Amino acid sequence: MPRRNRTLTRSLELSLAAPAVIAMRSARMIAAGNTPTAADRREMSRMVSEKIGAFSESWTAMAARQRRAQLDAWSHLMRVCWTAWFAGPMAFASLVDAPRGAQRRAQTAVLASGLAPLHRVATANLRRLSRTRTRK
Repeated sequence: MPRRNRTLTRSLELSLAAPAVIAMRSARMIAAGNTPTAADRREMSRMVSEKIGAFSESWTAMAARQRRAQLDAWSHLMRVCWTAWFAGPMAFASLVDAPRGAQRRAQTAVLASGLAPLHRVATANLRRLSRTRTRK
């Protein structure tokens, strides 16, 4: 599957999984009331630690991918400058238009790398909480 379609699918799944997980956890907190069980307290603690972990992993992945995209853009700029200097204006004109597609691909890659950890955690929580819910 192309990266753009995979990114679109992941964002759609995330937009469906996140509210479902929030609803299940909220219902569990309401049901627990003032006296949560040990399992309820573990789930509430897990809720916070998972979010922190997923978002930090997401930001780190996006920063690394963005740094790579900037290095690619810089190397392309250097190629354009050297080509214009040595090969002349005709070669220069063909290189100037090339970055547009590369820029879109880089932006999609940054988004995909940031979405992956959030998607993984949210869908795993949905599967886990759905299983727990049906057992009761």
